Amino acid sequence: MENRRRALFEMIYEKECVMQETIEDLHDIEENVRKILRQLLDKLQKEDPSFRVKEIVPTGSFYEGTKVRVPDEFDYMIVLDPCAFSTSLKLGSGCESSPWFKHIELEGSKSARGFLLYDNHVRKPVVVEGDFWKRVGQIVRSCPITLQTRYGKIVTKEVTDHKLFLDYSQENRRQNTVQEYHGRHLALISINRKEIGVDMMLAFEHPQPESVLAHTYFPKAYREMLSGFGCHLVTKSCHSTIKENEGTTYLSYRCRCWFISFAKMETEMMRRLDNIHKKCFKILKALLIGDASYPGKCMNLSSYVLKTAVLFHVFGENPCLETLRFESCISQILQYLKKGFENINMPCFFARDMNVWGRVVVAPVLENDYGYGIDVPTVYSMLWVEFWRRVMMVVEDLLDDKPDSKAQNWPALLDELAHFRALVSFLLQEYFRSKQDKSRGVIGPGAGSIHPFNHIPPKIASIFPQYIEDWKKIVTSRKFDLKRLVDIADQGQEKTLYKRKP
Repeated sequence: MENRRRALFEMIYEKECVMQETIEDLHDIEENVRKILRQLLDKLQKEDPSFRVKEIVPTGSFYEGTKVRVPDEFDYMIVLDPCAFSTSLKLGSGCESSPWFKHIELEGSKSARGFLLYDNHVRKPVVVEGDFWKRVGQIVRSCPITLQTRYGKIVTKEVTDHKLFLDYSQENRRQNTVQEYHGRHLALISINRKEIGVDMMLAFEHPQPESVLAHTYFPKAYREMLSGFGCHLVTKSCHSTIKENEGTTYLSYRCRCWFISFAKMETEMMRRLDNIHKKCFKILKALLIGDASYPGKCMNLSSYVLKTAVLFHVFGENPCLETLRFESCISQILQYLKKGFENINMPCFFARDMNVWGRVVVAPVLENDYGYGIDVPTVYSMLWVEFWRRVMMVVEDLLDDKPDSKAQNWPALLDELAHFRALVSFLLQEYFRSKQDKSRGVIGPGAGSIHPFNHIPPKIASIFPQYIEDWKKIVTSRKFDLKRLVDIADQGQEKTLYKRKP
């Protein structure tokens, strides 16, 4: 059975994880993505002298050597140069007690103004990020960039949801054919086209990275690595919770906090993964992570959450020493993820008292106007957490090597996992398309482990009997019908999934 299970994972790896492009193709794409990025940033700097780029740091799976399927996603940290408007940066305490959020103060300000600055202060991260993408979008619309590459062409397309999209077309050099047509020999050349997404995160270098060593939850074993790679302040707010007069709690993104990021160090750690664990990560990523693209924040199983779980598995307090077989590693990582969803807490690798999902965990609410009162989002939040915990159990079952498990029926297994990815992508995209912060379910800090169906207020349960029963069927059974939900979503009938009681 173990050999069959290993054969399944090897098949998934070959089918889903190995990119078909040659080294030359990949270099052609990556090189020209960087050229377009540099041209866009140069145009922005000409418009606003306060915006000066100090360094473009490549991050994300392509540069970590863990990209699966196709090279259609590139991530960069855009490190800004404060010397354009100040002699130096000084950090102050953030809004919350967490040491990982800081306010940025200016020293020796040059009285400059721009989208980064207001009255000689660095503006709030959410404003800086929003204006940055607005300006990039304006440049793309007014001055689109086209580059002739070695093997094709790459063109700026649009900016949507804080992401730059490019169109890449390439002549397929390996599949050119000659066909006879009405007595003439014609050379037929196929063209490969793909849409490429580019994520950019604005950042400043941390002026005193050694100060991070004073934080209890920074792992001191990485002192030298911190000294060599440093850390950064990025445009992620502390997501403070604010209560309105009527008691409704919602998130505030408009604070002055910048988040301390260890993106450079994380990228290097992923590069250092041995081949067995890189393979393990790619297989899990291909099986579990969908193609949803959405802004904002929401508790879910993202590529970054999976990456963090792998880092703890390989480099944590009890590092994995496996060098030959990865089947047990997959099971252990799934167990770690399930525990994280149970506790509503997935620690960051370099800031171990910080939750990957943030200080405040946000869950989706698919309806905006229930007419049932303010407790409704709480029900959704709890059900969403339980849904993810059960998903981990289902995946464990699917990948089990027992004689009666679905791992014995590979097509059925892959089909069910594909339906799962489609369902989650739909839920997240639908959520972010139509919801505002106040309609999201919020779970505050220190919520701990909960068991949603045992804690649903009777008042809510009596109002939502059909909804609760439907969700129970989905998340308490290991045989929930993912395909039915995806089919309904595809038909645009998501609002009829759970009918209100007349």
